Amino acid sequence: MQDAGPVRGDRDGGSGAAAASTWCKSTQPVPMIGIHGLRDTVAPYHGALPGSQRTLRHFYSFGADWARRNRCAPGSRDVEIRDGVTRREYKQCANDATVALYTLRDGGHTWPGGRELPEWFVGKTIKDFDATAEMWRFFEQHPQRGSN
Repeated sequence: MQDAGPVRGDRDGGSGAAAASTWCKSTQPVPMIGIHGLRDTVAPYHGALPGSQRTLRHFYSFGADWARRNRCAPGSRDVEIRDGVTRREYKQCANDATVALYTLRDGGHTWPGGRELPEWFVGKTIKDFDATAEMWRFFEQHPQRGSN
């Protein structure tokens, strides 16, 4: 799993993850972007398999909890940004701390737009979606703001 979080809300600008599994300990609203492949078998999109000792949660449940933590308006909006990539966004959050979740239909446990890894081991690397560029764009649009 590649992960750009957790962060300290008093120091860092936000949190970003590909295959979300960490939890930010700060109570300050923090912008968060998550990117997860639907075909990730290492950190399953739908959470840990029944009987597993792991505590991974469903990607959307993770995002909804983060949105509640950031005091976002109820509900989310799903937009298919291109074939195979859907963005779920929670807006109107405290301190403009938006939560954005990207689902990559064919993505495995890899960094989208990064170097390819053995597909037989970690799944497909999506090449036409650049996770690094998307995170950079997100944090430019949602800088960390002071607490209310």
